[in-house]
Amino acid sequence: MRNLPVFAAFKHAVTTVYRHKEVAFKISRTWFALLLFSAIMLAYWNPTDPVMKSVHSLTGIAFVIISFVAYMFVAVSWQRFVLLNEMPNSWLATGHLTLKYFGNLVLALAAIILMLIFVYLWCIVIPAAALSFSSEEWRTMIRSDGRSGLIAVLYLFLPYLIVAPFNYRLLIKIPAIAVGRIDFSFYDALKCSRWNFWRLLGLFALKFAVSAALFVFLFQMHTLFPSSIGLFAVVINTTFQMLFLWLLTMLGISMNTSLYGFFAEQRNF
Repeated sequence: MRNLPVFAAFKHAVTTVYRHKEVAFKISRTWFALLLFSAIMLAYWNPTDPVMKSVHSLTGIAFVIISFVAYMFVAVSWQRFVLLNEMPNSWLATGHLTLKYFGNLVLALAAIILMLIFVYLWCIVIPAAALSFSSEEWRTMIRSDGRSGLIAVLYLFLPYLIVAPFNYRLLIKIPAIAVGRIDFSFYDALKCSRWNFWRLLGLFALKFAVSAALFVFLFQMHTLFPSSIGLFAVVINTTFQMLFLWLLTMLGISMNTSLYGFFAEQRNF
């Protein structure tokens, strides 16, 4: 068992992206340009004709699909670069790994969603059912309490806080696919990272704080360039949105890579 150094892990993920930002851009520039163009078109183009509305909807669906495909190709290339020091050459060279990556990622996401549903039922549905059968005096006291809104918010976020460390542990398996390891299973990922619930929750909190700071900056940009002033504002706002998503995506992939290296390959930060 290894105890994760939370701040060192987060710092390693951030500095890896910063130190190799040219490689990160090289890996993702084509996908980024394609997604940026699609996002600008979706944001600026607001058709009223029914046929064009259908085209607009299909463009939105295509944007989501391309985003998912882009994520997998970028993740495989980045993780092979970080873990194997392999410079990305072409998407075709890692195409077979990307298909395996897709399958394992779907399995991991399905497991995470099922666990999230279970935890939500346990944290929200069961207490709500118990409350419905409680006395009227008890329900009135809860509603009249000024902290009831805070309690509701905590109940909404509590299930995700419980599942977040499990999410990180399960996704340790995914970089193993990128580097071609077929001997490393989901069970191995969970086993090598056990007893790190609070540390992984701390890692989640750090990423959440960075995401919140970037979101505040993005919101300020929207106030400086409201979309009502025309295409220029749409381009500026959409570009910053895509850069925001790109940074969070690369940070997430890098954190996953760092966790795999630390737990699965016994590397140090």
